[in-house]
Amino acid sequence: MLIVSKFHDYYDTASIHGVDKTCVYLRNEEKIEIHGRGWNSEPYILLKDGTRFPLGKVASYETKRYVSADYEFKKAILGFCGEIYPLIKVVKTYNSSLHETPAPQTYCFYDQPSFAEFMAQEGIVSKKYRYGSWGRERFDLDSDQGINNFFDHNRWTKLEGLFAAHHVPCWVLRERSLKLNPNLKGLGFMKIRDPQTAFQDIYMYMSGVLGQPVKPTKPIDDKIMAASKGHDGPYSFRKPPGKRGKNRWR
Repeated sequence: MLIVSKFHDYYDTASIHGVDKTCVYLRNEEKIEIHGRGWNSEPYILLKDGTRFPLGKVASYETKRYVSADYEFKKAILGFCGEIYPLIKVVKTYNSSLHETPAPQTYCFYDQPSFAEFMAQEGIVSKKYRYGSWGRERFDLDSDQGINNFFDHNRWTKLEGLFAAHHVPCWVLRERSLKLNPNLKGLGFMKIRDPQTAFQDIYMYMSGVLGQPVKPTKPIDDKIMAASKGHDGPYSFRKPPGKRGKNRWR
């Protein structure tokens, strides 16, 4: 697979084993705005043909502030080669008046157990349940129920159509936008796929499931087209003059 891109991703190193130039991955990052984010409307994106693609409920960002540090929880849904991965990216910023304040730290979680372990280590406690039936549909971090809802893959299967709709092997859906062909290194995806496996998965998905786009054909010159149909001179469909047996007719 030949990757054409303006940025480097972690799985690009696998291309040293060989490049199949018949399969080209134009890895252009593109951000698409999400519409219909009102209280009573369902979020959607507009496809190139003008139709709406409904997204269902989109998880929002959350921030928690403590004396020692602030935590920003960036919830997203990552699509990779036909599969869906709920993701919580945590940015921890330390609060300190000291001259040498530690730099912010970033963590990426793709499953509920590892995320729950991190929350416990940081001393961030959540409630077991949310009261009321509306709590069953929420993805907030204030309850174990909300966290479980977010990491439930079955809730996001409706998004599988985004692969074919945009003809891309990967995308990431956030609160306000959908990004096509994102940088997976920044999303910590190496936890899920090592470089060789990620490269091979994209290669197989591009060449197999999505297929390569049809290459535009170069217009054929009128003279060449006429010649191919026999109109190539004054003797197109007539025997040229000459002695018998000396000149052949076509």
